[in-house]
Amino acid sequence: MPTSEIENIEFIEIREFTNSDYLNQILTEEEIQIVRTEFKEKLEVIFSSNGKQSIKASHYVGYIVLPNHIVSITPKIPAVTFISMIRYALDLPQLKTEVFSASEEVLKRRNYYDILVLFLLHLIDPLLQQGLYNNYAKYEETSIRGKILFKENLFNNYNRPDKVFCNYSELTADILENRIIKYTLFYLSQCHFFDDNVSLRIRNSYKRFDQVETVPIHGGSFKSIQYNPLNEHYKPIISLCELLLSDSSLDLQTIGERTALSFLLDMNKLFEEFIANLLIERIGESNIKVQETEYPEVTEDKLKVRIDIEVLQNGVPILILDTKYKGFESQPEEGHVAQLVLYSLSTGVKKLGLIYVGKLNERQKYIIKPDIILHSLCFDLVASDIEDFNESCLNFINSVKTLYS
Repeated sequence: MPTSEIENIEFIEIREFTNSDYLNQILTEEEIQIVRTEFKEKLEVIFSSNGKQSIKASHYVGYIVLPNHIVSITPKIPAVTFISMIRYALDLPQLKTEVFSASEEVLKRRNYYDILVLFLLHLIDPLLQQGLYNNYAKYEETSIRGKILFKENLFNNYNRPDKVFCNYSELTADILENRIIKYTLFYLSQCHFFDDNVSLRIRNSYKRFDQVETVPIHGGSFKSIQYNPLNEHYKPIISLCELLLSDSSLDLQTIGERTALSFLLDMNKLFEEFIANLLIERIGESNIKVQETEYPEVTEDKLKVRIDIEVLQNGVPILILDTKYKGFESQPEEGHVAQLVLYSLSTGVKKLGLIYVGKLNERQKYIIKPDIILHSLCFDLVASDIEDFNESCLNFINSVKTLYS
C-alpha cells in the first residue's frame, strides 16, 4: 500500500463473496468511477434506498488503494490454507511459520500481503549471504575492446575514423534475474506494511543490490528467463516477484500505469493451479496434463475447448477433472455437467470429475450415459494448521485415485 498520505486513508475491510456493512465512510464520486471502470469484475458499489453505500466483493482477494480509502478483501479460508495454496500454485518451497515475525496487528488483520513479502525476504536472505548469481552480458561501445564490428563500423563510422564499433561479453551481477528482484524491492519500498520491520528489511535488502541497475520490469521479462542448474535457486524468488508485481497474480499481465494501486488474486485460478500442482506432486508429472486445448467437431464447426486437468495412465488420458471454486450443493449445475460432457466427447475419456470446495462425506456419482460417468469431489479448505491441511491433501488425492484405480 503506498505510503503517501497513508495517515489520511481509511480502511474498508470485507471478505470475498460478501457485502460490507453500510459504510460510515462514503466513497467519493472519483472513487466510485475508479471501481466501476478499473475493478468492475472485482468490486461493486451498492446503494440502499436511503442512499447509503455498501461494497460487494467477488472471487478476488487482496487490496485496492483508492484516493481516500483502502479496500481490503480477505479470503474466506484460513491463512494456513491460503498460503499453502499459493505455495503449490507457484511451486514454492515448504513455508514454515517460524520465519514470519509478523506482529499481532498483521495477524489480526489477516494481512496476507505482508506475509507473502516476508516470505520473499526470507528467500532473498541466503541469496545475499551466498552472493548474487553472475552471468555474461553483452555490451557494445565505440572504444576498442573485444570483437570489432566491421559492418556497424562501415555504416555508422564511415566519417569517424577516431571511433570503432566493438562488442564484448563481461561477467556481471547486472542480469535480468537480479534486476527483477531489485525492481520488486524498489516497488515494495514504496508500500505501507502493518509491521514496520517489513519496510526496514526491504530497504536493507534493496541497498545490497547496488551492483544491479533499477529498471522497470514487465510481464514478458519473466518468460524470457532460461533456468539452468546455476540459477535454478532463483525460480521460487522470481515466481514470488511476479506474483507481487502482477495486478492479477497468476495472470502474466504487463505492469502499466494505473489510476489505483492494487494487489488482487483470482481465487478461481489460484484454486485450479493449486489442485493441478498438488496432483502433479502426488501422482507424478508424467501422469497429469494441465490446460490441454481440444478442437471437437460439433455440427461441422470447430469449438475451442480448454480442459483443466487430465489424468493419464501409461500416457493415455483416463480421467478429466474440472475445478470449481465454490461449495457443492445438492447436485452439480447443468452448465458444469454440459461442459464436462463436451470434454468427454472431444477426447473420448469417459470418467469425469468436478472438484468443489467443502466437505462431502461420500463421492457423488452420476451416470450421464451408459459409458460416461461423472463424479463430484470436494476439497476441504478449512484447516487449523499445516498438518491438518496436509491431511486434507492426502484425503483428496486418495479420492481422486479411487476414480481410476
